[in-house]
Amino acid sequence: MGYNNLKQIFMQQKKFFFILLALCSGYINSYSQLPLGGWRAHFPFHNGIKVASAGDKIYCATRLGLVYFDTKDNSLGTLTKINGLSDIGISAMDFSEGDKVLLVGYENGNIDLVRPKMITNLTDIKRKHIPGKKSINSFLVIDERAYLACGFGIVVIHLQRNEISDTYIIGPGGSSLEIFDLTTDGNNLYAATARGVYYASLSAPNLADFSSWNRINTLSEPDASYKFVKWYVGKLHVVKENQAGNENILVFNGGFWESFFVMEGKVRALKVSAGKLLAAGEQKVFVLNQNGTVAQEVNHYGFAQPNPMDAMLSDDNELWIADFFKGLIRGSGTIFQSIHPNGPGTANSFHLSVNWDHVFMSGGGYDASRLNFYRNGEFFLYENENWISNFDMDAKDYVRIQTHPSIKDKRFAASWGHGVVEYDKYFVTNRFTPSNSTLQSIIPGDYCRIAGMVFDKEENLWVTNSTVSEPVSVKKRDGTWKSFPWGGIINHHTMGDIICTSNGHHWVLLPRGGGLFAFDVNGTIEDTNDDRIKRFSLIDENGAFITNEVYSFVEDKNGAIWVGTNDGIVVYFNPQNVFSGENFHARRIIVPGINPGEGAYLLANEVITSIFVDGGNRKWVGTEKAGVFLLSPEGTGQILHFTTQNSPLISDNITSIAVHPKTGEVFIATTEGLVSYRADATEGKKAFTNVLVFPNPVRPEYDGPISITGLMEETIVKITDINGYLVHETISVGGQATWDGKNLKRTRVSTGVYLIFLSNRDGSETHVSKILFIR
Repeated sequence: MGYNNLKQIFMQQKKFFFILLALCSGYINSYSQLPLGGWRAHFPFHNGIKVASAGDKIYCATRLGLVYFDTKDNSLGTLTKINGLSDIGISAMDFSEGDKVLLVGYENGNIDLVRPKMITNLTDIKRKHIPGKKSINSFLVIDERAYLACGFGIVVIHLQRNEISDTYIIGPGGSSLEIFDLTTDGNNLYAATARGVYYASLSAPNLADFSSWNRINTLSEPDASYKFVKWYVGKLHVVKENQAGNENILVFNGGFWESFFVMEGKVRALKVSAGKLLAAGEQKVFVLNQNGTVAQEVNHYGFAQPNPMDAMLSDDNELWIADFFKGLIRGSGTIFQSIHPNGPGTANSFHLSVNWDHVFMSGGGYDASRLNFYRNGEFFLYENENWISNFDMDAKDYVRIQTHPSIKDKRFAASWGHGVVEYDKYFVTNRFTPSNSTLQSIIPGDYCRIAGMVFDKEENLWVTNSTVSEPVSVKKRDGTWKSFPWGGIINHHTMGDIICTSNGHHWVLLPRGGGLFAFDVNGTIEDTNDDRIKRFSLIDENGAFITNEVYSFVEDKNGAIWVGTNDGIVVYFNPQNVFSGENFHARRIIVPGINPGEGAYLLANEVITSIFVDGGNRKWVGTEKAGVFLLSPEGTGQILHFTTQNSPLISDNITSIAVHPKTGEVFIATTEGLVSYRADATEGKKAFTNVLVFPNPVRPEYDGPISITGLMEETIVKITDINGYLVHETISVGGQATWDGKNLKRTRVSTGVYLIFLSNRDGSETHVSKILFIR
C-alpha cells in the first residue's frame, strides 16, 4: 500500500477528526532524549574542588564545570561549557555578595562572571602572551573589585564595568611571581606567593609598581612558598608549603609568629567563613575557633572517608564541603549527604564502543610511546541516560570493551598489561592471561598487552596481543583458545585495533609506522594450512607510497574500509582483493577547492584518531588537533565541523567517537572528557516498529527541528495537513528524518494535527504517524 492509498483512507476518515484530537492528549510520551542539534556533558560531577555560597544556591566547582544546589527547593543543576561557561579547567571560584556575581577562574587565565541571566567572559589573560603560568589560583573581593591571585601576579577586575582595571607584577625588580592567595585587613593587601608573603597598602598611589610591595621578613623562612594567607579575628594567618609532611598554620601574634594549628598532611584549603576559620586537609575538615582549638572535626561522612578540597559554613551554620570523590557534601551535625548529578566515574575517555544499544567508555589507555597510564581497570556504561561506573583494582588500563553478540550481560575488557577480563554484567568471572590461555607476556609472568578485540559472526573473540611472537589469539565459541605464530611475518613490535569485515577477513592496525595487516582463516580456525595473511603498506593506484602511520580504521555500509592516517584519510574500495592484490590500493579522496579545477586530499595534514560510520553511512571523523568532522557518505562533502571555538566541544584532541544506533546521539571522547551531540541519523530498522516523533506536541516556544525515528533506511517521508495537502517531504538519513516545522512556502505551519506518511523505497512497507502543532 503506497502513499496515495493511505491518503485516500485518511481523507475518507476525515469526519473522525475529533478522534485524532482526542488522541493528542497522549502525545507527551516518556521518551526523553536530547533534542536534535543539542549537546550534553558527560562529566564526573563528583570531583569537587571548590565550594561557594551564592544566595540560595551552593556552588560546587569541578574541573570541568559547576554543580549548584538550590537550598529553597532542593533542586540540582549544572553549568558547563555546554550551557554557558566559556571553558574547562576551573581552578578558582568565589562569590561577590555586593555585585551578585559568581567568579569562575580557569587554569589558562580565562575568567567567567556568572550572573543570574548573563555570563560575561573576560579573555584578556588567556589571550595575552605571558611567560609562565596563567592560572587563576584564587579570588579576593573588596567592594566592587575582585583581586585575582594568578600564576604571574595580581589582576584586578572592576565588577560593575566587567573589565580588567589593573595588573600588579610584584616580584623582585618587577619580575613575575606566582600568587597563590590574597587577603586584606582593610588597609593592606597581603599575598601568599611562591617566594614569601608580600604586602602593600591599598591606598598606595601605584600598586602596579613593584616597589610598593614589601616581603614579610619576620617569618622564619621568609622566601619559602606560602599557599594560603587569611586575615582572621584581627590577625594574619599563613600556611607554608611543606612537601615532606604535615603543614602548620602560623599566626602573627604580637610581633612574632607562632603555631596556630598543625594539619596532618597538607592543607588543601583555608577559608574564613561564618566567623570561623575552616581548614580542609587530605582526609579531614576542621572548623577552628579564634584560639586555634577545634570547634568541629569531620573525619568520616558515615558512608565514606572524606577527601575534601574546600569547605565553608553557610549562614545557618551548615557545613558544605567540595569533596573530590563524593562531590558536594552537605553536613548538619553528624549527618552528611553527598549531592552530585550522575556521570561517569572519571573523565578518562580513551575509547568508546556501542553494544546492545549501550555506550561503553574505556577509561584506561597508554601514552604516545605505548607506556601504561596505570589506571585501575575502569569502564563506564551509559544506559537509559544514566551512567554506571565499574572499577577493577586487580587490572590496569582497559583500552577496549566488547559485549558478547548473543549474551547481553557478558562483557570482555582488553587490558593493556593484564590480558582479557571477562564480566557477567559488573562482576569479574574470569581473567585470561598467559597462565590460562594462549595469550603471551612481554616479560616473564602474566604481563600481556591487549590492544584490540572483535567478535566474528560465529561468536569467536579475536584479540591482538602486542609485542609477542604470537600476536593474534582467538577465544573460540567453545571457550578454548588458539594463537597464531605470525610475529615473524608481521615483523612489527606493536599491535593495534582489529576489525572483522563483512566478507570474513580480519584487518589489524599496526601503530607507529607499521601500516596494516590482514588475515583470513577461511572459516577453519584449527586448520592453518588454508590461512591467508598479508602485511602491507598504504600504496595508491599509481604505486606511490602514501604513509604507514595509521591511527584508525572502519568498514562502512558499502564494504569499503576507511583508514585514518597522519595525513588524512585513505579508502580501500575493494578490500576483498587484499590477498590477490588485483585492483587493490588505497585511494585518497579529492575534495573540491575554492577555485574551479582546484582540489585537495581529504583532511590532508590532519592526524585521524577515530572514524565512525553512522546510520546514513556518513563518516564522523575525530582528529588530534582539529576537532570533529561529519563527512558525506562518499567523503567529498563536509556536513559539520566542530571545534572548541565554534561549539561546546571541550578539546580538539579527539580519542574516540561512537554513535548510538537508536537515538543518533554522537558520543565524542576527548583527552579532557566526554560530550555528546544529537545528530540526525540513526540505524535503519527492518520494519516500521516503534516510530517516534519528538517533540510531540510542538509547543509555541519550540522552534527547533523535529525528529522522526524508528524508520527503515531511506524512508520516503511525506507530511500533510488534515485535509491531505502536502506540507513537507524528505528522505530519512538511515533510520531518522527531520523536519523544521515549515511548509513548502517555508513558513511555520499553523496549529493543528499533521499526518506523517512513511514508505520504504518500493512501497512494500508503510506506516502513518501524527504530530500536533500548537501555535
